[in-house]
Amino acid sequence: PKPTANDLNAVWFIGDTGYVCGPTTIKTTDGGANWTALASGAFEKVQFPVDGHTGYATGYGMNKTTDAGATWTYVKIGDYKSTHDVCFPAGNDTGYATYDADPPRVAKTCDGFATYTTVTLNNVANAFGMAFTDTRHGWVVGGNSGNPGGGFIFRTTDGGATWTRQDSSHVMGRRDAISVLADGQTAFACGYQPSLQK
Repeated sequence: PKPTANDLNAVWFIGDTGYVCGPTTIKTTDGGANWTALASGAFEKVQFPVDGHTGYATGYGMNKTTDAGATWTYVKIGDYKSTHDVCFPAGNDTGYATYDADPPRVAKTCDGFATYTTVTLNNVANAFGMAFTDTRHGWVVGGNSGNPGGGFIFRTTDGGATWTRQDSSHVMGRRDAISVLADGQTAFACGYQPSLQK
């Protein structure tokens, strides 16, 4: 969509108001008939979990807006610069983010990333996508694009306090995104070596 010719990464809609992320973040308030470029950085994903005013975007650190995307504030997550995914399963200030580290980590906040705690995902590289079905049950996927068997899936059943690897008997490449159906049992993951797993 206009006004950008850049590659686009993700989309988020609340009614007729929507955001599309990429090197430039664009916004519509009329269901996509018209788009306006926002004064923001390059974002991978954006989410407005509470209302149409407070939103979070991943990319270079965590970025937060409280004025519907007019301005964004950088939020440092750990000692590393890049965050990849963000999820607020209950639609309040409790959320999670995957971010670059060695080994990768998941950050959890209960106050909209004013503060946060982190959990390390051991013996893997690069955490990317995540999905939650409720405040306790969630999944994180990732891996190394240079290793055909380097993909992984971790699951939490205690709100992110601990994470258990679920793919030990499967060989797969890097997973970039995961979506879990409402039954909480069926999930689809896709990634770098093109494949879709269920």
